[in-house]
Amino acid sequence: MIAGEWWNANVVDVETQALASGAQPNNSDAFTINGLPGDLYPCSQNSGPHWVPVPRQIDEHMFVTVNMGISACPTCLNGTRLSASMNNYSFVNPTSLSLLQAFYFNVSGIYTPDFPDTPPVKFDYTNDSINILNSSLCALALGISYSFRRREWTDERVYFATTSN
Repeated sequence: MIAGEWWNANVVDVETQALASGAQPNNSDAFTINGLPGDLYPCSQNSGPHWVPVPRQIDEHMFVTVNMGISACPTCLNGTRLSASMNNYSFVNPTSLSLLQAFYFNVSGIYTPDFPDTPPVKFDYTNDSINILNSSLCALALGISYSFRRREWTDERVYFATTSN
C-alpha cells in the first residue's frame, strides 16, 4: 500500500517553499492510496464496489499514527523543525552501515527491534479542537527501530494521520 498526497499546484514549488521556510508544506488537495484519491474527492473512479477477500483471523495487530512532530535543529529558526514520524518515532539515517546490510550480516547496534505496535499517547485523533502542538503529542524520539513480523502471520495494520488540515 502506498499512501500519498495530490496537489493541484506544482509539487516542486510546494516542496521548495516548505524546505525554505522549515514549516509544513501547503495542504494537499487530496490524499491518495495506491495513487487513487478515493470517494471523498471528485476525481475518483465511479465504478461499483468490488469484493476483496479479507482474512478473518489476525495474528498481530498494529496501530500506527503518522504525523508531523517537532525535533531539535540547532541551525533552524527557533531551534526546532518539523519532522515526519510514525508512533512518535522519527527516522535517523544510520551513520556506519545501511539497515539492509546490518540485517543481512546480523550486525548489532545499528537498529533496535522495539518499534511500538501502538502510539505512546492515545487521544481522540479526529477531534480538531485538541492542541496538536502539545509537547506530549509532538515531541519525537529519534532513532532506528523496526517491528518484526513472521512471514506466515496475518497482521492488521491501521495507519492514521494525526496532523489536522
